[in-house]
Amino acid sequence: MSQNYSIPTLETQEPVFRAEDLLQAMKYRYATKAFDGSKEIPVKAFQYILDAAQLSPTSFGLEAF
Repeated sequence: MSQNYSIPTLETQEPVFRAEDLLQAMKYRYATKAFDGSKEIPVKAFQYILDAAQLSPTSFGLEAF
């Protein structure tokens, strides 16, 4: 018995970026040596970080977050 499954997709706009900007971002390296506990991440920025982490691939392709 084989069943065909359909996964709905969202219609989204293709991201617009320059290849040079992507390459520059990938080359950027920063190692945090100390954290400043008095600084806060804005809620909207934190939500973007969580959304990006949720969309990132895993080594086995098991994105079960």
